[in-house]
Amino acid sequence: MKRKYIVVAFIDNQISVLNRITSAYLKRHINIDSLNVSESHIKGVSTIVISARTNVETVERIVSELYNMIDVRSADYYLPEDLIYKKMALYKIDASITKQIKSVS
Repeated sequence: MKRKYIVVAFIDNQISVLNRITSAYLKRHINIDSLNVSESHIKGVSTIVISARTNVETVERIVSELYNMIDVRSADYYLPEDLIYKKMALYKIDASITKQIKSVS
C-alpha cells in the first residue's frame, strides 16, 4: 500500500550528493512530492527532507542505500503523523504604519 513517507538525511555539504540522493528515487520511478535542503547546526553538514508516496519496503531500501553513501552521515524515514510541523510567516510592512500607530496611542 502506497503511503506518504518522509526521509530525513544528514549529509556532508559536498558537490553532487543531492544528485545521488534524488537518483535513488529516480531509478525506482518515485515522484518526489517535496524536497527541502538546509544547513544544520553542525558546520559543513546539511539536512535533506524528502517527501514521497511509496510503500514501506521501497522506502526501507532507499534509506538503506542512502545510509551506505559516503557523504551521508545518517538517514531515516518517518510517517507524517510521526513528525511535528512548524510554519512561519514573514511580513514586510511600511515603517510609516508604525508611526501612525504610535501617534494614535
